[in-house]
Amino acid sequence: MSLLRGALRRFSLKLLLLQIGLALVVFLMALLWLRLPDASVLWVIVSFVFGLLIAAVAGAGQSWIALWVARQTCKRKRLLAGSIAIVAAVAVWLLATHWIEPLHSNDFQRASYLNSQTPRSLRYFFTFDRIYKMLDWLWSTLSWIIVSVLTVFSFAVILGRVRGALRSLFSLTWWVVFLALTWLASAVTGWILGWVPGRGLKVEALSLVARLLFVVLFDGLVASFLLALLAETQATPGGMPETSQPRTEANP
Repeated sequence: MSLLRGALRRFSLKLLLLQIGLALVVFLMALLWLRLPDASVLWVIVSFVFGLLIAAVAGAGQSWIALWVARQTCKRKRLLAGSIAIVAAVAVWLLATHWIEPLHSNDFQRASYLNSQTPRSLRYFFTFDRIYKMLDWLWSTLSWIIVSVLTVFSFAVILGRVRGALRSLFSLTWWVVFLALTWLASAVTGWILGWVPGRGLKVEALSLVARLLFVVLFDGLVASFLLALLAETQATPGGMPETSQPRTEANP
């Protein structure tokens, strides 16, 4: 509970606005990047450079927010290390999804086989649809676990605290809150965006804008709180400074 109280103290409206603002800036830059032509070698080079700029803005911006919520001094080398760590984490995540996707594509056959091997007395509960959903939840949970590990190590690189990553990975509070909030955000986002009022084009357009705003605020709230919780789990125990930091008094 102390970690949650500390995360609530670190969480603020400014953190939420910073997180949403960075996401919107990166999103708009990505839209512009997708509209760049590729009719010549020059435009291909421009597109490549602009893609690097987007990665730099996203990495440096998220690193600055992480340092701010962790109450650490923002230094150029920390921003550079954080940007590299975030880009590397995204690359590893893409490789992981490339590995998970083929496994997920065979869920129909797995669900059929497991359903056929289930005792007849249990088939009323373990139906094909439920087994298929369980497999989908399994792969989604595995994906979120990978995201959690990559996020923890990226945050530790930004702060320059390798031991902080171990504290987060061995924190039961972090895992419970992270999985609960990510599942909640996924379910709420899917339900909100999938719901259609069905009362005319104008009503549906207004509803889409309202639903997008809600999703941005809700997901931003979840991401900001998780960032605050991560900063709290990687904080030095007992409020003492790191051994590498100067002390006002000598160790007894």
